[in-house]
Formats: sequence, C-alpha cells, structure tokens
Amino acid sequence: MNQRQLLHQWNFPHLVHGGVTLIARENAEQCLRTVIEQRCHLHGYDGFTLHGDGRIQPHIEWSASWSWGDLPPLPTILRDVLDSPAEVTHFEFVFSGAA
Repeated sequence: MNQRQLLHQWNFPHLVHGGVTLIARENAEQCLRTVIEQRCHLHGYDGFTLHGDGRIQPHIEWSASWSWGDLPPLPTILRDVLDSPAEVTHFEFVFSGAA
C-alpha cells in the first residue's frame, strides 16, 4: 500500500492537494510514530506551507530522504521535523507498507 492508502486505513487526518498528501504540523509527530509502530518503510519527508488561498509552497531545506537501512532513529527525525520554522505548516511523509 502507498502512504495515502495507509492513512485512509488508519483514519489518520490528512489532505490531498495537487497529488501531494499533506499532514498538518500538529499531527506530524503522531503520524511518524504510527508509521514506525506499523513497521512501515519511511523513505523521507518534505515540508510545505499551505497558504490561505489554497496554494502550497515546498521547502526543500525542510526535507530529508533515506534508504531504508540508513534511517536515523525516530527521536532524531522528530527533532528535525518539530524544529522546522513555523512557516512549515504541513509535511508529506513518504512511506510504504511493511514488506
């Protein structure tokens, strides 16, 4: 399953905008914890700002990607995500179901 299918299955709050599956900043920590608890393969994340007029702005400097064997510990990932500036309002977490 891809991340959108898994989020639906878990009834996790998210929105889809232009093909990007966004998780609100206030739900980011729980989403990451769920991904890890469900033994999914986390490949990376991208930070975005969702503007009031519906536009999204990517933030390359608040993005990361890894191969599965190089995944940092969850506390490191959480710190990096939660330390992003307030202008980063949403994240897209790229993950897939466990093999």
